[in-house]
Amino acid sequence: MVGLYGFTQVITADLAIRIHDPNATWMILDGTYYQSYKYFHSFKNDIRVMFDFGPEVLTAMDTYALKLFGNDESHKLCAHIRRGDFLQHANLESQTNFVVPAVLRIVEFLNTELHVDALSLVFIGVKSDFWKALNVTQNFGPYFDHIYNASLSSRGEDMAFGATHFGQQDRRCAI
Repeated sequence: MVGLYGFTQVITADLAIRIHDPNATWMILDGTYYQSYKYFHSFKNDIRVMFDFGPEVLTAMDTYALKLFGNDESHKLCAHIRRGDFLQHANLESQTNFVVPAVLRIVEFLNTELHVDALSLVFIGVKSDFWKALNVTQNFGPYFDHIYNASLSSRGEDMAFGATHFGQQDRRCAI
């Protein structure tokens, strides 16, 4: 098991003054809230193991995918929607005025740059009210062979399904 440590440095008084200088070359940080992947890059393999899904979860997700997709072998574009607990905070939740053009921009990229012809859309985390607001048939129907709304029972299953069936070369890993 790896320990992730805060990146603390001892600084001298003259260096402390430089932190507040907008023309300074270096900034020395002391804390534990880092949002760049670079702070964790050397730990990435250990982190991947921590987020690996167990065999029961993997089997359940494989079974669900087979049931949902059947014989559909098209490329799957996954749109993971997060709204519920974000609705109380302005502009944090997924909104139709972002989701629709974002998905269509990705479709354009997949078609023109990667030459993906057979394409299906999979929504994860969409509740019925937002599904209706998206006007799925009109907005997305012309661009996709199939459109799916994955109905999983928890956010954990949402994450496991998305992580094990979309994107990553190693489909058994969440990061």
